[in-house]
Amino acid sequence: KVAVVNLDGKPLDPVHPGKARLLIKEGKAKTHKYWPVFSIKMTEQVKEEARSNLTLGIDAGFSTIGFSV
Repeated sequence: KVAVVNLDGKPLDPVHPGKARLLIKEGKAKTHKYWPVFSIKMTEQVKEEARSNLTLGIDAGFSTIGFSV
């Protein structure tokens, strides 16, 4: 998923990479950050919709730690 922020910098629900590509191509969004997480910023004001409740999962493995949303 691709992280999305609105004009004020507040996070919105993440979108599929294909949807993000279309938003950038249509000029409705622009690249916000490449690292650590690729994200886009909307160039138009969007209606604040109810955000999904996201859950963070952490796998504290022996040699590496995994995160998932």
